Amino acid sequence: MSEPALEAILDLFPPHTHPLTLVSDPDELLADAEVIAALKERGFQLLQGEDPIRLLLAVRHVRPFTAEWPVIVVTTGEPDSLPYDLWQQGRNITLSLSTCWPGLEVGVLRALTPRQRRLLVTGANRIASAQLTAHETRELALQSVFGFNSEQISTHAALIRWLAEYHAGTERLPPVLAEHVLAQLRIRASFADWPLEHLIGNVKSFHAWIQRGWEAYVAGGQQNPAATATGSVDQQPHITEGNKEYATSGELHFASDPELQDMLGALVRYGAIQPVPVRVRESSQSASWAQPGMIVANAQVWETQLATTLTAVEAMLVQGIQNWEEWQRLAMSWAEIAGMRYRMDHAFPTSMSERYEQAERMLDDSFVEWLAVQYTQLAGRALPTPHHLFHVPAKLARDLRMDPHARMALLVLDGLSLADWLLIRSVWELRHPNWRIEEKYILAQVPSITAVSRQALIGGVRPNELTRELIERPREEQAWEAFWQRQALPSEGISYARLPDVLGADYPTVITSRRTRTLCLISTVIDDMVHGATQGTAGVHAALTVWLSPNADKRQDDAVHPSEATGIVQQGSAWMEGLIDLLLAEGYTVTVTGDHGHVEAIGVGNPREGVLASTRSKRTRLYSSLGLAQNAAMRLPDTMVVDNKWLRPQGVFPIVALRRSAYVPLGERVVTHGGLTVEEMIVPLITLTRQVQG
Repeated sequence: MSEPALEAILDLFPPHTHPLTLVSDPDELLADAEVIAALKERGFQLLQGEDPIRLLLAVRHVRPFTAEWPVIVVTTGEPDSLPYDLWQQGRNITLSLSTCWPGLEVGVLRALTPRQRRLLVTGANRIASAQLTAHETRELALQSVFGFNSEQISTHAALIRWLAEYHAGTERLPPVLAEHVLAQLRIRASFADWPLEHLIGNVKSFHAWIQRGWEAYVAGGQQNPAATATGSVDQQPHITEGNKEYATSGELHFASDPELQDMLGALVRYGAIQPVPVRVRESSQSASWAQPGMIVANAQVWETQLATTLTAVEAMLVQGIQNWEEWQRLAMSWAEIAGMRYRMDHAFPTSMSERYEQAERMLDDSFVEWLAVQYTQLAGRALPTPHHLFHVPAKLARDLRMDPHARMALLVLDGLSLADWLLIRSVWELRHPNWRIEEKYILAQVPSITAVSRQALIGGVRPNELTRELIERPREEQAWEAFWQRQALPSEGISYARLPDVLGADYPTVITSRRTRTLCLISTVIDDMVHGATQGTAGVHAALTVWLSPNADKRQDDAVHPSEATGIVQQGSAWMEGLIDLLLAEGYTVTVTGDHGHVEAIGVGNPREGVLASTRSKRTRLYSSLGLAQNAAMRLPDTMVVDNKWLRPQGVFPIVALRRSAYVPLGERVVTHGGLTVEEMIVPLITLTRQVQG
C-alpha cells in the first residue's frame, strides 16, 4: 500500500486509546500485509468477523479488552452484523477506498487489485475537494498503473510498444479499464482494421498477430519462400471479433515504418516476435535493423529461444527477486525452460547444462529464502486476488455473491505444475478458440502434499487449522460442503465428485442438476503420470503429450499410453475438454488449478522410524513430535523441519527435503512433490469462460 494510503488508515487507529474497535471493511483494506504489520506494531490484535462461531471463540481468548492491548474486529459487512454485545461496547468505523484515495471514483478503485492501487501514488496524494470524474479516474489509473496515455498512443508503433510492454508485465486490465482503452482506440481511424479486443485481452492473440506481420515482411519483403518458425503466413489461424475476420497483419509496415524497425529488437526480447529462420545469404542481405528478427537455419531457433529465456532467468536471480509478482514471472520462464528441456523432438544442448544446473541451484536457494519470509504474510492477503490455495473458495464465494445467477465449478487436477499447464494450454487454445482463458498463479500449501494442500484448498481453511486426524483420514467432500454452508448455501446446491479416469466413463450427473450452484471435481490423471513415471520428468512430459493427442482415447497395440504404469486404460484429454465444454454449456465458471506441482529429485536415504502418515510424497515425512522430526532432519542432508511460521498443521511435525533431494534410496531418481521448489509451490490458477460473441 502506498505511504499516504497507509497513513490515512493508521490515523483512524491511534494506539492505546480504544480497547475495542469494530471495523466494516467491505473493500478489505485491512487485509493488506503492510497494514496488518503496522497495526500490530501499535499493539493491536486483529480478528476477522465473518464466521460468528469462530469469531466468538477468538474473542473469548482475547478478553478483557484494554487500551494497552486493544482489539480490532473486522467484517466485510456492517458493524451491526456482528454479535450484539460486541457492537454495543465497541467503537465503530467504516473503511472505504475513498478513505485512502480521496478524490478518485470508488467504482474504478474497486476494480483494481491491491497492488495496482499501491501504484496510484498520485491519486493517494489528492485531496477530497479535487474530485475526479469516473473518466478522469480511469485515465489516471491507466497512466500511472499501466503506462497507457490515449493521447500519446496514436501510431501503429506506439500501440505495438505499449501492448508488448503490457503483456510482458504481470498486471492485467480490469474490465472497466479494458473497455475504456478499447473505446479510446476505436475512435482512431488508424486502428479500424485491428482486432483490438483480442490484442489487448489475449497475449497469444497479440503474439500471433505481430508474428504474422513480421513473417509477412520476411516472406514478401525479402522474397523468402522458406517455412517460418511458426508456419507460413497463410497457414496461421484467423482472428475474429463478432462478424469481422482479421487475417494477416498487413497493416504492419515494417519496410517503411522507422518506429517499428527501431522496436524490432525489443519485440524479440519481450517474446512478442520469434526470429524467423532464413538462409545465410538472405540474412546477410537484410538491413541491420532486421537482423534481431531473423535466424539462420531452423535448428537454431529452439536453442536461441532457450538461451534467451535462460539468460533472462539468470539476470533476475542475480539481481534478486523481492516480491510475489516477480516470482510469478520467473516461475513462468522457468516452466518454459522445462518445457524445452524435456520435449521429445530436441536434445538439451550439452553446452547449456552447466548454466542450467547453476541457475537451478540459485533458484532453489533464493526461493526458499524468500518464501520463509513471505509465505505467512501472503496468507493474509486473500481478496480480491488470492495468493494461497486456501484462498480460492473465498474468491469463488465472493464471485457468487456478486452474481446471484452464477454457478462455480472448481476443477482440481492433482499434481498440475506450471510446465504441465503450458503444454496443456498450447493444445486447448487451438482446439477451443471459444474458451476465454484467464491465467493467474498461486502458492500451494506447506508441505506440498495432497493431504495438506488439497484439503486446505477444498475446505478454504488455513493449513494450521488442519488436524492430524484430517491428514491421516481426509474428508474432502465434507470440507467442501462445510465451507459453502458457512456461506449460507443450502446443501442441495453443493456438490463434490471424484472424476473417473477410465476410458468411456460418463460425466458426473450432478453437473446437469439445476440445483447445483457450486461444484468441486477432482482428477488424478496427471498425478498418476507423475507417480508412474520411470524416466524422470521427461517421462511425465512424454505421457502428457500422448494424453493430449487427439488419438489418446484410441488405444493401439504399438502406442505409448500414459496409463501403462497404472495398469488401466485412461481417457485422453478429449474427455476432459468435453467435461469443460459441458460445464460451460451449463453456465458454470470453471476454475482449474493443481493442489501442488512436481519435481525430479535424487534419493538421499529413506527415514522410516517414527514416520506417521503413509503418503505418496517422497519429499516430506510426518512425525508425531518435534523431537522425532528434529532427529530425523539431523541425520539427512538438505532437510528442514516445518515449524509454526509455515502454518504447520496441528498434531504433526513435518520434515521437508530441500533443493532436489528425495527420501528414497541413495541415488534413485524420482518425480514427486512435497517440497519447496518453484515447480512444486507455484501452480496455475485458471478461469475458463465462454468467449462473448459480438
